[in-house]
Amino acid sequence: MNEYMRFSIVLLVICGVCGGALGVFKSLTAEPIKVAEKAAKERSVREIFGETAKLEEKVFKNDTETFSYYVVDLGGKTYYAVIGTATGYTKSVPIQVLVGIDADMNVYRIAVAQSSETPGLGENIREVEKDLYFSDFFSTRDAGAPDRDKRVFLRQFNDKKPEECKVTRDSGKIDAITGATITSRAVCTAVGDAVAKVRKITGKE
Repeated sequence: MNEYMRFSIVLLVICGVCGGALGVFKSLTAEPIKVAEKAAKERSVREIFGETAKLEEKVFKNDTETFSYYVVDLGGKTYYAVIGTATGYTKSVPIQVLVGIDADMNVYRIAVAQSSETPGLGENIREVEKDLYFSDFFSTRDAGAPDRDKRVFLRQFNDKKPEECKVTRDSGKIDAITGATITSRAVCTAVGDAVAKVRKITGKE
């Protein structure tokens, strides 16, 4: 056996072992990752609708796309909650925004489900008013004023019509975060994506 053939066989064996190991690792981590993603999504739904809302997860499927969503019963009123996606400043990790939408296609509230934007700039989309107690960072409302949303950027989307969910530079009603206009626009785009999905779900395209 010449040197080139020996090298090729060794390389093939190494690739096979590495590929097999990656396959095993993927199979072992797939379910925990799926469970973690589902839990994160449900936390975002609760951030919008609170702990008393009744949730029912469903799946929408047509010829071109498949996605999950929630039908939410809050005080006898029906809402939809679905993830909208857009590319922000960090292009390798898309921004995912969970959007609560009522039957009239208006935005109720939104929550960030995934974001890896620049700390101190784009990640300020998650900013909460600084006068909160530590425990309040896990809630969108003040215990003394339950209806007061303390999320600085995200609360601007509360009770908005879809066409209003644009930054002011784009003739909308959302004030962009200083130094993070790209991220702010991406959140608005993700909201629009979510609204479009709910229109498909309800047949109101």
